[in-house]
Amino acid sequence: MITIRILKFIIILLLTILMVTVLSACASAPEDSYGAEPGGTYAGTNEVGYETELSDSLEDLEISAGIGESFHTGLPHGYIAVDFIRHMNDNFPGRSPFTYREQETAVWIVEELLAMGHNPDNIEVQEFTFDELVEREIGSLLVPDWDFVSNPLILGAERLYLLRQDRGSQNVILTLPGQSDRKIIVGAHYDSVPYPGASDNASGTALLLESSLRMLEIDHYHTIVYVFFGAEEVGLFGAYYYYESLTAEEHANVVMMINADILIDGPYIIYGAGTASGFAEDTFEAIVDSVVLSIVEEFLEESDDVFQDTDIEEWAIALAEHFAANPTLTLVQGFMEGLVDAEVTDASLQVDALALELSETHGLELLAIPEGIAFTSDNLVFFMSHTVVNLIGLERVENIDGVRIPMGLQVHPDFAATILHTPYDEFDKIEYLWPGMMLANMNAFSLFLEAILSAVFS
Repeated sequence: MITIRILKFIIILLLTILMVTVLSACASAPEDSYGAEPGGTYAGTNEVGYETELSDSLEDLEISAGIGESFHTGLPHGYIAVDFIRHMNDNFPGRSPFTYREQETAVWIVEELLAMGHNPDNIEVQEFTFDELVEREIGSLLVPDWDFVSNPLILGAERLYLLRQDRGSQNVILTLPGQSDRKIIVGAHYDSVPYPGASDNASGTALLLESSLRMLEIDHYHTIVYVFFGAEEVGLFGAYYYYESLTAEEHANVVMMINADILIDGPYIIYGAGTASGFAEDTFEAIVDSVVLSIVEEFLEESDDVFQDTDIEEWAIALAEHFAANPTLTLVQGFMEGLVDAEVTDASLQVDALALELSETHGLELLAIPEGIAFTSDNLVFFMSHTVVNLIGLERVENIDGVRIPMGLQVHPDFAATILHTPYDEFDKIEYLWPGMMLANMNAFSLFLEAILSAVFS
């Protein structure tokens, strides 16, 4: 018989699996091993071609001490971003949500934007508190839980002193006015779990910083809004807070939301473009039914216990009620189960065309995976109401053993994240495991993002 305790556990697990599954690996991940023997090589580099003309590794890349103010846009795309990744890795490790370290990182982001020459009037620090999130019921993927925020898997061991007394976090928002007031939102979270977080998510933060410098010198039709989100790791709360702050008129003025997260978790340069905004009520109900049926069937297949039909029926009803009340989670689960397809939009089709053009002109291999719009990051806050472009760097599932790391989080039948939320998420370890991949990925993502931001969308 399925007890109430088991039922509650399963429902809570469904709520948290997207954010917490990979965290459980942190406790057993080795802390001082690269996961590869000296002299080891990564099999399969030729397939994705990240031996570029820029550099075969990062050995020739000079790292500046002054960061932003010493950069110039004559550098090849990606070099500036790699510099920022190294700086965040070395100076702001363990940027856990609602901590002073996260706040210090936000201050540094503002300082870099000012050093680049951005108008101070175009920079906003949007502050919010955990208590405000609870009071206003902001966020739907995870219910705010301070015990989760202070959990050692999120905060780290013996780091309670880092938690801010005001339970505060913040988003950093930069607006670059264009010829049109229609906006393209470009987002990346800058917080992390208690590791250096080079991939998750210094890589996305660095991409936005490099892009914001380059777009200062490039004419662009649409207004660009760069949002550096705080408190992503515990429930996408920075993104939810920003989303809720927009008026209906401002939402109607959004062309698309571009999200950048874990860009260097593998050498495959992937994007998902589309939306999940067009599901009618009856279609959504059918998705709920399909998701519940899939979960129940999978659970029964894997369980050695015998259940009564009445127990299964009660469980299915409870799950259906749960998913019906959580549309974001329902659609994410639907994408994961292959029950839902991303809807194309005029904007997503144009993004696909830009990716194809870049692949032809620059020899890049930009892989389009439409269901990538549902990979778990800040894009989930926007994908039910806007066109979303989600940028991510992954590894092929069959190559995980070749990289010789002890884990991989499969987010797609063919692709997996590799080192996020583990001690391997560190600049030198990533470069050791995939020589040259970091620079090649950031080069490709930088070129792609610039092409999107320079385009005119109807």
